[in-house]
Parts: sequence; C-alpha cells; structure tokens
Amino acid sequence: HLQVALNKLWEVKSITNLDLRLNFSLLSDEGCATISHFLRTSTAISCLNICLYKTMITDAGIAYIAPELPFLPLLQLTLSLGNTAVTDRSILLFSQSIRQIPSNLNSLAIYIGFTTTTDIGVFALIDAISTHPYLSTLALNLDKCQNISDETGEKLVALLK
Repeated sequence: HLQVALNKLWEVKSITNLDLRLNFSLLSDEGCATISHFLRTSTAISCLNICLYKTMITDAGIAYIAPELPFLPLLQLTLSLGNTAVTDRSILLFSQSIRQIPSNLNSLAIYIGFTTTTDIGVFALIDAISTHPYLSTLALNLDKCQNISDETGEKLVALLK
C-alpha cells in the first residue's frame, strides 16, 4: 500500500513539505527502500518529517533512507526512530548524512528513545549537529537510552552553550 501511495505522490514533483508518519505500522526495511526511491526523485523537499516509531525497521532500512538526505534542500528535518531495532550503525549513517546536508538547515529533531543507541551514536550526532551554524531549533530525544554515559550528557550541554 505504501508503494501505491508514494506512486501517486511521485506524480507531484513540486512537494516541498513532506510529513510521512508511519508510526506503529508494519513498515519493514523493504518499505524504507520505497521511501528512499521517493526521496531520490523528489528534489524539492525542504521540510521532511519521517516518523517510524515502533515499526519493524532495522539498520538495513535506515541504510536506504539516510544517503538520500544530503541531496534534498532541507531547511527542517525530523527523524523519529524510537522503539525500533536500529542501533548505533543507523545513528552513524544519519549523522554522516546530517553532516552533509547544506548548511542552511535551521531545524532538526531526532527521536531515538527506546533504542540501543550508545555514546558512539550520540557523539556522532553531536558532531554532525555542530556543523550546522544556522540551526535555530534542536530537539534530541534520548528517552530510555540506557547506554548513554554522563560524559555524553556533558557533551550535549557543551553543544547548547
């Protein structure tokens, strides 16, 4: 059904704001490949909200989506990956993509709560976030990430100063 819906959207090449909420769905890594193809062909999107909370995606699914982000003229980006099977590998991929997004990104929200994310992933995110000088809005949700140390908390505080 996702493929059919996105096929209809492909006909509209001028979409600038896309709010794709698939929370609590049976979306799998193959669905992420479909999303990736759509993003690759939709070069006008400046505001992107991808919510995949409590879906069946893994790092393999994120490997489809993350590389497409730097090719979009993004001003605002929201990624919700909470309560999925994604690991630091996915967070590293997204961090690399965020770092490559042109510097006019001004709003970033990332939800990775209830995942196995560790300091490695969060450090990479902090590094990627720090490369965006015009970022005026930041939301980073790490709810129930039990593998985050006090040192990571200190780096987050330093980022905000």
